[in-house]
Order: sequence, then structure tokens, then C-alpha cells
Amino acid sequence: MRKNYLWPIILIICGVLMIFSGIASNLGWVSVPLYKIVIAVPLLALTIGKGIIRKKYYVLPITLGALFLLFEKHIAKIANLQNENIISNWIVILSALCIFAGMALLTVFSRKSGSESNSKKESVNLSAGAKYIDCNGFKRERVECNMGSCKVFFSNVSSFSGEGVLDIYNNMLISLL
Repeated sequence: MRKNYLWPIILIICGVLMIFSGIASNLGWVSVPLYKIVIAVPLLALTIGKGIIRKKYYVLPITLGALFLLFEKHIAKIANLQNENIISNWIVILSALCIFAGMALLTVFSRKSGSESNSKKESVNLSAGAKYIDCNGFKRERVECNMGSCKVFFSNVSSFSGEGVLDIYNNMLISLL
């Protein structure tokens, strides 16, 4: 089994950068604390990678809301506003969650038509379900489970000729990178 070192290394780097950020901010070397940039880079990567490129637009309100909260003081300074608190943090958080939930319910939990012409699709949303696959003539099947549980049962296994493909998609509301 391969051990994954990516996230531990990223967390160590973030911790070290936060220490340097605190020192640099107190000494007046930087105007934007480095920890905000460290947090903003993965949020931007998530926004671009998952939200825009993969067309999962429901990710956008959360990431953009978090970016706004991180840089609210700097946005107010750029906009020449006297008050650094443009809008209440709770309003930003609650509105981002409402928009996220609405977009997720419209996109993730809606039944989609099969994207592949020769595959059959079973979708389970917020519930439990079962998929029965007859192995006699089994070529390609797709099972999608969004915040639920799904069991797959095979029948006529002895007549299976081989080279069948079962695509399994197991999603929650947010899947990170």
C-alpha cells in the first residue's frame, strides 16, 4: 500500500509559512499576511479546477465567500471604503451556504440522462438503493450514489464472458481536490 505524503507535507509547509507570516506582519515587511495567501491558493485551485473546469458550479459560492472573508479588509481599501467591514461575516457565510445548497440540489441531486450511449445508469440520491446486473451480456453499467448507500448484485455470473466495465460514482456534496 502506497503511503500518501502530499497532505502532511502541505500542512507542515502551511504551518511554517504561518509562523513566518506572523513575524513578517509584526515587523511590517508585508501588507498582506502570508497565511492568507497560503489559504487563498488552494481555494483558487479548487474554484478553477473543480468549479469551472469540471463544471461543478456549486463549489463556487463557498470558495468565493471564503476568499472574500480572507481579503475583505484589502477589498475595502481598494474600493476606498472607510469601514473595513463591508458586510457581516455571518451574512456572507449564510448566503454562501444557501446558494451552495440551492445549486447543489439543482445539479448534483437531479437525475441526469446517461452520458454514454451504450451504458445503463442507476442513480441513488439521499437514500438507499440496489442495482441488479445480469452478467449475461454485461458490457458497461454505471452506478451513481449521492449521499446514500447502494448495493450491487450480480446474477448469471457463470455466463459472464469477461471485459465488462462497472463505473461507480460515490459523491457527497463537496469532494475536495
